[in-house]
Amino acid sequence: MALVVLVPALGFAPAPLPRPNRARAEADAKRLQGEWDLVEVWSRGKKWEEIVPGNQGLVITTDGWSLVGGGRRQEWTARLNPAATPRAVDLWPVGHRRQAVWCIYRIEAGKLYFAYEYSSRMRPTSFDTNEGGYLLVFRRR
Repeated sequence: MALVVLVPALGFAPAPLPRPNRARAEADAKRLQGEWDLVEVWSRGKKWEEIVPGNQGLVITTDGWSLVGGGRRQEWTARLNPAATPRAVDLWPVGHRRQAVWCIYRIEAGKLYFAYEYSSRMRPTSFDTNEGGYLLVFRRR
């Protein structure tokens, strides 16, 4: 008898509140949207000297991320996880059968710090490139 009473009661349960991770991801997605200029690239603890600010960039929209430069445009689908420490983003190339790139990011003082280890297919645990991997620094346009 208790089961019969409980089943109808479940049909009238209030809707669940939005998940905190989803709300954080939406907030971060809004903060990230816009155009960013690549200003620094680091690899193996060293800064690349040949980067010309404004020559390459990143465009982030609600539909995805686009790396732009050298007459090319690479489109990516992104999934943010701002609850991770450090914050994580998974990128899948649009129209290619390549593996996703597992990245970390942070936004600080009008700059986007974006780190990845492309060859190992592992997510970096820090923004330190001494162990390998890459750190891209973008400045908001």
